[in-house]
Order: sequence, then C-alpha cells, then structure tokens
Amino acid sequence: MSHTCITEAPEAVGYDELLDRSFRRSYDEGRDIWSDEPAMEVCVQRLLARLPQRGAVLDVGAGRGRDAVALLGAGHRVDAVDLVATDDWAAIAKRWHGQTAFIEGDVLAVRLAGPYDGILDNGCLHHQHPSACKRYLAKLAAHAKPGATLVVSFFTPADGRSQGGLWQQHDGRLTQEFTEAQARALLHGAGWQALDCLAVPRASARYHYLVVTAEREMKPPSSLALATPRGGRPPTARQSRFRGGKFDGSSALHASRVVRSAKDT
Repeated sequence: MSHTCITEAPEAVGYDELLDRSFRRSYDEGRDIWSDEPAMEVCVQRLLARLPQRGAVLDVGAGRGRDAVALLGAGHRVDAVDLVATDDWAAIAKRWHGQTAFIEGDVLAVRLAGPYDGILDNGCLHHQHPSACKRYLAKLAAHAKPGATLVVSFFTPADGRSQGGLWQQHDGRLTQEFTEAQARALLHGAGWQALDCLAVPRASARYHYLVVTAEREMKPPSSLALATPRGGRPPTARQSRFRGGKFDGSSALHASRVVRSAKDT
C-alpha cells in the first residue's frame, strides 16, 4: 500500500466519510493486519496494570475485539467503539452478557456513557484529521473520571527524526507520526497528563509505536470536545440497539449502532 509524505493536511471537510470508507474496504478485503499484530498487545496490558477492580473501560477502535476480550476477561465493563462493526462483536457480547456494548460509529459522533476509569486507544488517534486530534482527546477526557488512565498508541518515526511527519495513503487516509515531545504536548492541551512513554518496535521501516500512558487532569478543557474543526462541520449521529439478532433502524454513514447482550436490552 503506497504512502506519500505530505507537508500540509488536506481539507477537513469530507475526511470522516473518507476514513469510514477506507477502513470498511480494509476489513472487506482482509487487509486489517493490525487485528493480529503482536506489537499492538502492549497497549491493553499497560492499561490493565492501572485499572481498579471491575473498572469501566472505553475501548476506542475496538476492531475485531481482541483488546475488549482481554479487558472483559479481567472482569471489567467495556464499551467498545469502532467505525466498522465486525462479525466478532455479537459473539463477544453474548459471551459477556451484561458486561459489554459494541458501538459502530465515529467516536466524535456517538453518544458515550462513562464516566470511565480507563480508556484505550490502540491505533485510532493517528488516523484522525490533524485539525480534530485535540477535540478527539478532549471528548475522551470529558467522559473519563478525574485521574482516569488513558493508554494511547501513536505512530512514531522509526528513524529517530526530531519531528513526526504526515503521510497519506493512496485512498486518502492520513497517518500522523508523533515524537514523544509532540505526543506529550498534544495530550496536555486536551486534558491529559502524560506519565510515561514506551517505544514499541514493529515490522516497519517507516514508523514504530509509541505507547503513552496518561492521566486525566482534574479540569479538562471539555469545551474542545464540542468545537467544530476549521473548515469542517460537526459529525452527526443516530443510534439504534441490537435486538433479536438485528439492528433497530436503518444504517447510514455516521449512524451509531449498539450491540448489547440480551440482558442489556
């Protein structure tokens, strides 16, 4: 898959639809290589080490549910969000009835519950439009308890460059790199205090992972979560529940669909 380094981000208008299409194609064509990547297992383990017993957790970018299963198996309550609902979700929701909900939609558009003890972002933030990153993190902070833990995986330059670059795939999906200093500054400006950073090598000559553990500040700038990015528009959301093997209501781009167990519904 081709990537091009760009010096300026494209217009934000329409990027949410582009990102949705890109990930749907990746799953449809079996190109979701992240679903089984060993290097991505580090994130959830670092979050598990800091959670209270039977904590409430938000899993952003749940994918096929690997991290959600690890969290559920440890006894936590999990709300899992992803742009694309996979076939794995219903079975996981059935196995951990009353303990989990899977929500299909853009995390900036869906209604979140919370407040959460912990939030996991294992590979979503670095694909957001650069103009939305701070707003994205601020929304997470607004739904977290004071002192809650966020573990987030950034892409970081593999060659030790002092500044992260911005890359664009052939279909328009963006991938943003962050150095440790850039990651810490972004988090601090959106209601999170970075505690530690761990570089995780991966099979790529371009970028590795930078796993950052952060704590929600006592008074996050929650107003950022509601701001509209320059040149953009706020995403819309419509929500329906999973009942009797079907989603209530028609699906649409930016719609939010919830898969819960029978006990929840």
